Amino acid sequence: MKTDKKSEQWLTRDDRRRSVGGLDRPSFREWRRENALASWLGDERRAEVFADLRPEPRSMGELVSEAMAAVGKNDMLLLADLREHWADIVGADNATQSSPLSVDGVTLRIEISSPTWFYVFEHQHKARFNQLLTDYTGGVITRIQFVPRGYRPPRRF
Repeated sequence: MKTDKKSEQWLTRDDRRRSVGGLDRPSFREWRRENALASWLGDERRAEVFADLRPEPRSMGELVSEAMAAVGKNDMLLLADLREHWADIVGADNATQSSPLSVDGVTLRIEISSPTWFYVFEHQHKARFNQLLTDYTGGVITRIQFVPRGYRPPRRF
């Protein structure tokens, strides 16, 4: 007899999901829940009902997509696209003195080649760059930060 699932998460074991190591056993709360259900169902129906209530296994593609989203795949793809079309976005002259360095959420860090150009971009071109990048990315990039050559943003772990 097949049971109707009310939720995909009914018998998941998510309490120790963030733990690293060989903790394959259920947490105390999950163990209590499974024991209560097993004693209520009896030995004959326990395996069948538990199998019906467990979530469906996910495909490898779903798992990889989830892992890439956690790493910030969209930021990396956006940065690659900006680097490829940088001269078209800001103009060839500006592109020789600047390059996109990193994307962090809605902020784009732009590396500037020299202190003189840093001053020029910061005080004369910032508003125009911001508008060009907002238009090009469809509102994904709404803030820019100019940084000197050699600057490395702190790493996120």
